[in-house]
Amino acid sequence: MLGLNTAYFEFVEDMTNDFYAKKDLWTTKQQFTIKKDDWKETLFKELYASQIQKELEKYIRMLMQCKAMLEDNVVVVELIDEITEFKNTNQVVEYLKSPYLRDRHFEKINEAIGEGEHFFSPDSEEITLGKLLEIKLVEKRSKIGEIQL
Repeated sequence: MLGLNTAYFEFVEDMTNDFYAKKDLWTTKQQFTIKKDDWKETLFKELYASQIQKELEKYIRMLMQCKAMLEDNVVVVELIDEITEFKNTNQVVEYLKSPYLRDRHFEKINEAIGEGEHFFSPDSEEITLGKLLEIKLVEKRSKIGEIQL
């Protein structure tokens, strides 16, 4: 091209693609961290699992694009793992927000959680997602799922 070495242009293009992939990665990480902190402070009764799921899927899609561009990038893998873990937590939120749950279900859920007889109530003014994360609720996901059925 105009007597110039095309390898240089390919190098610049590769470098530009790498830059934008890393920019997207760090932007996604920052956005997820901010959102996660917001969700953790939100009262359980004000959480909407479907909206959270949409946000998480958006982050995963962006990270899959980054993963394709940034092979063997540790940050991509760690962030995908972190978001996947949060998706598991969101699944528990969905279980606990089921309109079919009754008081008898919540008695069993509180028993499974092991934090006291009246720890969890879907209308609580004290329970936040952060509080549920603190007690490692995701580890009790299968038990809560069974109760919810």
